[in-house]
Amino acid sequence: MVFIMLNCSNNKYKTLSLIVIFSLFSTATWGKQFSSTIQNIDIKLNNSWYQLNADLVYKLSPTAKEALQKGIPLTWHLLVNVKQKGLFWDESVQAFEITCRIKKNTLLNLYQVTKVNKGKTEIFSTLKAALNFMSKVRSFQLLKKQSMQAGQHYFVAIKVLFNREALPIPLRPLSYFNSEWALSSPWVLWPLQN
Repeated sequence: MVFIMLNCSNNKYKTLSLIVIFSLFSTATWGKQFSSTIQNIDIKLNNSWYQLNADLVYKLSPTAKEALQKGIPLTWHLLVNVKQKGLFWDESVQAFEITCRIKKNTLLNLYQVTKVNKGKTEIFSTLKAALNFMSKVRSFQLLKKQSMQAGQHYFVAIKVLFNREALPIPLRPLSYFNSEWALSSPWVLWPLQN
């Protein structure tokens, strides 16, 4: 938390310090309001493979929407890590990264979503439809049941990470200091039944 101490001998400085403090607290709140979230996780055993189904929610801040409307692509990575519970630390068994990029074709007024790992690109007429397509993870193979050790506990850690480094170079430094670019989710842990 940041505290600003000013010589508040006159009303001009008091007003200025209140505006600065209010803007610091309001931008910190905005960042949480527009972060991604992970919902409805479901892991099932299908033909000896554990498969992940998840629904993600991408909430774009006004700054991110404005950048997208101007043709700047936005990229997220879905990080999926299968871990085995350990005595002192957890051991990573499998790690996956699913990359998803959304870009607006400003000339045609269409949104293009590319799931980079699959090499699959879809075109949508609305931002809502494009984000809806990005938000669904279906039948993603995590781990074979035979590779799990009996009596051990496993879990899946999932995070949506916004890639600030994929932004154009002039935007990158601003994205680290502006909470409207804090579009990542926290880690979510889900047990894996052995």
